[in-house]
Amino acid sequence: MDNMRKPPITIFNSLRFKLITGLMLIMLPLVLFLIYTNFYSIQVVRNQVTQSNSNMISLYMGLVDKSLADIDSYLLKYASEETGLHVLDRSPEIDIDLYKMERIWQFKQLVNNVTYYSGLDYFFIY
Repeated sequence: MDNMRKPPITIFNSLRFKLITGLMLIMLPLVLFLIYTNFYSIQVVRNQVTQSNSNMISLYMGLVDKSLADIDSYLLKYASEETGLHVLDRSPEIDIDLYKMERIWQFKQLVNNVTYYSGLDYFFIY
């Protein structure tokens, strides 16, 4: 038996190298796939959030535009039906008492109409 020599053990022929190499061959594609799916999921969620926010902004813009259109029609109706507005169009020096009374009456009219027209709060923004 002494005449038989054992072959030299190389690092590539060891059990430890074979186990680590086999484990890496299995784990590396799984880790790469996991990283890819994470980045893809992040991108999908960002796109969905962006779309959702865009839809919500469009909805709110539509609601605000509708309120402003309602206020526009209210003001046109108010200006065409209200006969006392011509007093406010003149100079206050002509009849200061009439001018002040008309301003107070118009203010009360607007305050009273706020209860009927919920969008009238936007009047001051508009």
